[in-house]
Amino acid sequence: MTLQEEYELSCYRVLDRLKEKKEVYLVRHVETGQLCVKKQIDLYNRKVYERLRTLEISGIPKIYCSVEQDQKLVVIEEYIHGKTLEEYLEEHGSVQEDTAVSFMLQLCEILKQLHSLQPPVIHRDLKLSNIMISNDGVIKLVDFNAAKEVQAGQMEDTYLMGTRDYAAPEQYGFGQSDARTDIYALGILLNKLLTGDFPKNKRYEGTLGAVIQTCIQMDAEARYQSVEDLKMALKRCCLSEKKDSGTTERNANVKRKNDAEKKAGAKRHTQEKPQMDPNNDSRKRKRKNIGKEYKGLYPPKWYLPVGFRTGRIWKILTAVFGYWMITYCCLGMEFHDKNGALYSGYALWVNRIMVWIYMLFSVFFVGNYAKMRKKFPGMKGSVWKQSLFGCGYLFLFLCAAVLIISILGG
Repeated sequence: MTLQEEYELSCYRVLDRLKEKKEVYLVRHVETGQLCVKKQIDLYNRKVYERLRTLEISGIPKIYCSVEQDQKLVVIEEYIHGKTLEEYLEEHGSVQEDTAVSFMLQLCEILKQLHSLQPPVIHRDLKLSNIMISNDGVIKLVDFNAAKEVQAGQMEDTYLMGTRDYAAPEQYGFGQSDARTDIYALGILLNKLLTGDFPKNKRYEGTLGAVIQTCIQMDAEARYQSVEDLKMALKRCCLSEKKDSGTTERNANVKRKNDAEKKAGAKRHTQEKPQMDPNNDSRKRKRKNIGKEYKGLYPPKWYLPVGFRTGRIWKILTAVFGYWMITYCCLGMEFHDKNGALYSGYALWVNRIMVWIYMLFSVFFVGNYAKMRKKFPGMKGSVWKQSLFGCGYLFLFLCAAVLIISILGG
């Protein structure tokens, strides 16, 4: 590391750890106050990061600095205000076709810029957790740890990089990765967005099913040969879907008109119903505001209790009152044995403390503290499915608490 690089790193002060199992930190520039992300990477291609630092590519975080230190690559990059698509699906469940296509078209535009470079740069690790949706609804592609430049004449990848279930066959040594490797992962992503699962477990059967099938062909020659080809296929599906929807709507309008004319002939004094304005069709989905610009007392901290993580004042006050009420009620409860006699001493406090622990654990479970819900089977996918399994788990936790009380002699 040169003195200049050492100075550049010293300009960033660590504020918080962003990822529990990775060396990813929220940092602030001591002079400008700009928030950035600091990553320490074990397996990396510095050449790619240095190249991205010199380019202006929309849809990826700006790279400010990349320095080798202690056999690791330290990268300082732009902080994206938003959430990953993995977090988005956990909150909203699988998405509709129009939303999925919107996400995919934005990804194709980002990859088109990378694949058009000379030599081309491929990401090789496209997955939900490496794609962010900013607070203003814009897709961002992050984490270029597995990215590489495509070398002409190379027969196969030197190292296995990528994520299982998203990686194309060539990433396992069956050829060299190229733009079609990213297209394979895009097909997996599209299926995940629409079904919440991988194609090997649940294949999407709707209009976009054929697009997914082409993307994930084992033979790279049978896939779309470029992201531009994939974009055209996605747009064709959208046009076809809109045409079918338009035909159905026109038929429905004709039927409604005929019914109205029949009623008018049978009942002359019947008031005419106003024709529905197609611009107010309630079936048209409105774009949701995916979050708001962060404003809190401090940067988000994942390890703080539920209610304190975002730093928002109203959430903190609500959490303080809620935790106080739980503690006050639980530690003031009275318990009776089967004969109606009041518990006292050890037995009383065993019951009180276990009820208090159960209540706090329920709050942390419902609030998804440290993403704990995703560690339980069934807690992924649609909202109703998560709600059903969540109620079941809360009941099991209650049974466990009662069992522990009986074991401890409460």
